[in-house]
Amino acid sequence: MKNRFYSLSRLFVDSVHNKRNLALLLSLALLVMASSSFVYAQTEAPTVTVIDQPTFTKNGDPIQSGLTLTLTSTTINVCSHNGTNFYNILGDNAASLRAKLDNEANFGPNGAYGDYDFNYIDVGDEFTKQTILDKECNIWFSGFESDNDYTPEELTALQNWVTETNGQVVAGCDTQENDPVCALLDFSVTTDTDTHGFLTNTGATNPLNCNGALGSNSRLEMAGGKGAYFSGPGVTTENVLAVHETGTDDNNKPIVIYTGNYFLTADINMIQTGGTKVTLSDGPDVTNNNDILAMNAFSALADASVGKEICTSVEPAPPSPSEPTCDCVAQTDPSASADQGVFAGFAPVSIYSLDNGSIEDSISDTALKTTTGTSHGGPTPTADRFGNENGALLFDGVDDYIETNEGSNKKPLTFSVWFRADDIAGEHSIVDSDVSGGYGHSLIIGYDDPAKTDDTPKDGSLDVQYHNGFWDTNVTIEPGKWYQAFVTYGDEMRLYLGAQGQPMTLVAQQP
Repeated sequence: MKNRFYSLSRLFVDSVHNKRNLALLLSLALLVMASSSFVYAQTEAPTVTVIDQPTFTKNGDPIQSGLTLTLTSTTINVCSHNGTNFYNILGDNAASLRAKLDNEANFGPNGAYGDYDFNYIDVGDEFTKQTILDKECNIWFSGFESDNDYTPEELTALQNWVTETNGQVVAGCDTQENDPVCALLDFSVTTDTDTHGFLTNTGATNPLNCNGALGSNSRLEMAGGKGAYFSGPGVTTENVLAVHETGTDDNNKPIVIYTGNYFLTADINMIQTGGTKVTLSDGPDVTNNNDILAMNAFSALADASVGKEICTSVEPAPPSPSEPTCDCVAQTDPSASADQGVFAGFAPVSIYSLDNGSIEDSISDTALKTTTGTSHGGPTPTADRFGNENGALLFDGVDDYIETNEGSNKKPLTFSVWFRADDIAGEHSIVDSDVSGGYGHSLIIGYDDPAKTDDTPKDGSLDVQYHNGFWDTNVTIEPGKWYQAFVTYGDEMRLYLGAQGQPMTLVAQQP
């Protein structure tokens, strides 16, 4: 930084100033905001009603001593055709999904997603509508099944059961050869190379987001390798819940659809394990966006199957620990509101996923896309914080950086970045936008200000530059640990920092 100046304002992810070898892993999202403040709200625990020793009488007579009242959860039977097929509900790939549905913290009397008890049933082959009725199925689960797995009579039986009982169906429709349920409903499936997507709306009526935990920039992973999307007469503006990252406001690449009875995903691994990327996490806990999606979806489908309005059983989620909310005093979009998700009040300018080495702006709004950035020195793809192969970029600490075409020395501005430094000795730029003869908008580890002779940089110290100076946060970065930083420039400069799995904290604030 001391020896490099630019006549044009530009933002780049850079480790070129490090004098020693640095392995720096980044996943970058650049956002512009209308308010200069972030607020991470600590919400109180929900009020729980405790019932102790209830007493009942009939015609005024006391009940018999010792009678016990047992309160039970509503049972939801999830059925599959040849259910032990590894993509169906009793298959190996659904093991983590079942573990999450069976976790009492998620579903049960005090479950965050509703008081339901899920039961899993294999209805076998050559089923009829009466078979489904006899099994008392609430939800039908069709994983990655071949079109040849169903006879025409079975598909008719399934459709009649849905029509006559308000039955709910989950179907994975990954390819044209593996979409029997979707084809029945006139949805076509096209495969492509997209790997993730985003919600079309973040309101509580979206079955993927009943508890409001997902925002407009919450990334929903697909299995990797290749993706798919829906088209055809069945697609409507109202039933598209999520689109590919390259989709537009016209929702031309839907990846999740809900018709009121049929919940369709263009990749069953969005709610299962088994792909080349981490989608649903292993085990019973809810730890990522796909987990949240799956639990919300099953809560909504369970609601519908027992005659309730969808999304009436979940508890509202607190703000995500990794994505702070804004105070929304002023907004770039006057129609936006604080209940639209964790990024309410923000208008994304550029988003760089860095997946598979891509430095293309992946923002869904094509009108705002900037031209593709330029890679210098040769940063290489590597695993991200979730272990997804090629989900981040590795910078060598010598001459690797990425230059974007997004102007960054302006206000208001926010940039966000995930990073991990394997070596914290010396000076390392994470996000840097130098201006000639002055400070830019930058986030740096161990900044050494050449204009201050009494400045003693500390290895691992996290520092922020702004137009009239820089700020040492007194935070020391730990080697090998993932962090997310939000830096806001408005009436004040603010830095919010959180390690992976920890709440965001305001660590620097300067007029």
